[in-house]
Amino acid sequence: MRLKFLSFSNLTLLVALALSSVAAWYSIIGLTAIFAGAVIPVIIMGGILEIGKITTTVWLRKYWNRCGFLLKLYLVPAVIALALLTSMGIFGFLSKAHMEQGITSGDVQDKIALYDEKIKTSRENIDVNRKALKQMDEAVDQIMGRSTTETGADKAVAVRRGQQKERGRLLAEIEAEQKKLQHFMKNGPPFLPGYPRLRPEAVP
Repeated sequence: MRLKFLSFSNLTLLVALALSSVAAWYSIIGLTAIFAGAVIPVIIMGGILEIGKITTTVWLRKYWNRCGFLLKLYLVPAVIALALLTSMGIFGFLSKAHMEQGITSGDVQDKIALYDEKIKTSRENIDVNRKALKQMDEAVDQIMGRSTTETGADKAVAVRRGQQKERGRLLAEIEAEQKKLQHFMKNGPPFLPGYPRLRPEAVP
């Protein structure tokens, strides 16, 4: 037995009502975004206008042949104007979503720049400390190179011992900065899980 409810006409009606309802919903949201200073009045006005548009469209479809010319002349432009109002509301909704996305993207870019700056600073600190260690080694080597006696060797040993405290501090700082870089490499930015992580060889 054929179910009349599943006929093509009823299906078309359901699709049309669904489309109108969704458009009305986003239109009202968009209108509240455009006229943010009067949210409640805009919701009431937009809801009534959307209901009026759908009701008028259905009424014109049903009574088109019985409707007078002057009434058609008024109702048809009114429906068109309401449809344009719906389009304006949808545009407002999409514009709001676009602007919010732009603001969010800008914030994320700033955070990424700060994150990259931290990585750069850690690498620079490691390089500076390694250069300082190299200079200490060169100072000891120069003393050893200028003398071939035991006195020179003893002097070089004394200089090396005098450097121990500073060397320990530099090595500790290098290790701390390397741990920071390893953390960046393993986890990436905490605010952006999909951001590309550093490769293992990127840690100096």
